[in-house]
Amino acid sequence: MRLKQYKTPAWAERLVAQVCAEEGLYPPRVVWQKRPATLSTSGVANSGRIRITAGLDRRGCKQALLHELVHVIQGQKGWRTYGHDEEFYAKLFELGARYRVGAQYIKQKETWYKPRGVKKGYRLYLRRKREACCLLNHDECTHVVCPPL
Repeated sequence: MRLKQYKTPAWAERLVAQVCAEEGLYPPRVVWQKRPATLSTSGVANSGRIRITAGLDRRGCKQALLHELVHVIQGQKGWRTYGHDEEFYAKLFELGARYRVGAQYIKQKETWYKPRGVKKGYRLYLRRKREACCLLNHDECTHVVCPPL
């Protein structure tokens, strides 16, 4: 069954524009479809297009859109790897924190799909977050693993 295309919601267009501007990317075209009577959302991406099949849960739509935007980042920035590895998930957790999706929600939605990548990506995200914290405020840092400057 082919799903009907709808106008991409304004919040989704703003999110794509903001992420792409911050990452220095060319914004992909977003195709929005609706999946009636279900909460789950899915997506597919390449460097020039994202297709979202939206469920009823807006937070799930936002998480799926960020997931697909990480694929766009991989493609446009020429990452060494392409797919659902720890770098992918670390970036997804970073975007999720920045755009208020939340790490626990991302873990809940993504772990069924790629449990090892999610676990390793979350650890990498936390390590990078801790290192950034220490560099910004090293004199007051209390992290045991923080390297001396």
